[in-house]
Formats: sequence, structure tokens, C-alpha cells
Amino acid sequence: MPVISEEKDISRPLFCIGIKFPEATTESSYACDILSEALFGTSEDFYCDILEKDLVSSYYYYYEASRSASFFVVGGETAEPDVMLERVRALIDGVSENGIPRDAFERAKRKLYASTVRSFNSTESIADELFEGFLSGDDCLDCAQKYGAVTYEDIMELSKTVLKQNRVAMSVLYPQKKKGN
Repeated sequence: MPVISEEKDISRPLFCIGIKFPEATTESSYACDILSEALFGTSEDFYCDILEKDLVSSYYYYYEASRSASFFVVGGETAEPDVMLERVRALIDGVSENGIPRDAFERAKRKLYASTVRSFNSTESIADELFEGFLSGDDCLDCAQKYGAVTYEDIMELSKTVLKQNRVAMSVLYPQKKKGN
């Protein structure tokens, strides 16, 4: 599993873990958004556990897709980047073994559906979505329906396809070591 690290002028280590998705399609991106939310969302066990154990002081996650690549990202600020990597690896193993809890899937699906509908309250969001849709060939007016059409079985199949240890990589920025006099 590739781990790349570098030292920078920062106070605490920053980590970014990526999970590469083999192919990017418009249809799979809705399921991938839901899968990302079900795995790493701030209402899910993974986040609650790392927060309870005080492993992160900042945290982010998302799914990114383009014509040439797609991937899941989870990152933030932590004193223990190696522990965070092990947590993500354990999450992948757990999903491979036990699947994704149905309630996590339902929460993620409702959150993304509601977020999409709520985005229509902002003309700026509508313009952004129309532009992104133009670039991807997707119609943002159908987004809420496409989230709604994703099934639990779709997510289970997707997780088996995507969540593999050999697709995980981590980048870490460590604080520079103080130089002696």
C-alpha cells in the first residue's frame, strides 16, 4: 500500500487517504456518493469512533469523479496518521466481511437526496450544478431522482468492486523536525 510522506512547516500531521475507483461513470457516481457518505459520514460509526478516541482534530471526506479518474478521499489533521490508515483498512475489511449496515445506507441516501433538493434554493448552486452537468453530460434536474433510484443491493455490489486494499494510498505531511543550533 503506497504511503508518501513529506515534511512541511505545519504544527500537526495532515493525512489524506485515497481509494481509487476503477472506472468513472455518471450512473455509478450517485452510488459512490452514497457509499462514501455511508462509510465516512459524520453520522457513521467510523467517524464517531475516531472522534471518540480523539484521533482527528479536523476531518473531511468526499467522492470525486471525472472522465479520467474517480476516487474516495478521507483526510484531516491527526497526531497518528498510521492509526488512521489502519482504521480505514479495518473499515474496508469489515465491509468486505459484513457489508454495509442498511441503516447507514438509508441515512446516507436521505442526506444526499435532501442536500440535492436543498441546493435548488440557491441560484449559485443551480448554476454550479448546471455547469458541472454540462461538463459531465448529466442533468442536475435529475440528480435527486438518481440518488433515489440507488438501491441497497447497488451499494453492496459497488462496495465489493471498489473497496480493495490494493486501491488504497495515503499521503502524509509531517511537521518539520527542529534543527539544532
